[in-house]
Parts: sequence; C-alpha cells; structure tokens
Amino acid sequence: QTLLIADQFNHSIQAWKRGATTCTIVAGGHGKGSASNQFNVPTDVVFDKATNSLIVCDAHNQRIMRWSR
Repeated sequence: QTLLIADQFNHSIQAWKRGATTCTIVAGGHGKGSASNQFNVPTDVVFDKATNSLIVCDAHNQRIMRWSR
C-alpha cells in the first residue's frame, strides 16, 4: 500500500506509505539533470510488478527510464 508520486519540482520519485507523515525518495533526488541518476521534470511513474522496477517518464530529457528496485 504505497503511493508513488512523480515530483516534478524536486526531480524525483517519492513513495508514500499509508499513514506516513514523510516520504521516501525511491528514484532521482540528485537534483535536476540528465545523468542516469537524475531526472528533469518527471511527469509519470508506473510500478512494474513483473520486473520489480519503476518506469518513469522524464519529460524534459525526452526519455523513459526503468529503475530497478
């Protein structure tokens, strides 16, 4: 029961667990950029159960990235 949020302004993917008062950064979080560990305005995130990974649409870098968990 975790909600995943693409945080466009902090260039990261956040995970919020039910009842939590703070989030966990699960992808990105290294500032704005185009390196493999950075995003530039992520807009969407999907969890792929089959591969246990996140699929992230990184709008300003014009790419879709898969992040293993």
